[in-house]
Amino acid sequence: MTITIHYTFECGRCVFVVECPKCRGVNVIATDNMVGGIRYVHGDAIQSCLPELDPDTRETLLTGYCPECFRALFRNNKKGH
Repeated sequence: MTITIHYTFECGRCVFVVECPKCRGVNVIATDNMVGGIRYVHGDAIQSCLPELDPDTRETLLTGYCPECFRALFRNNKKGH
């Protein structure tokens, strides 16, 4: 699976656009933490770069899945074990 994330740095903001691979919904995640956004794009750990984002939002950036689809996948995986 390929996760496609588009990002821009403009007006002191970092904006990520993420399409969920399951529902195809588009999530727009913006932060004023420009330095953290640049560090994340260059490979630093998301929790240290963008601590102001809640865990669901960080998970969306990491996996591409929106919170609802991620919970559904996790719920389905638990049933199989």
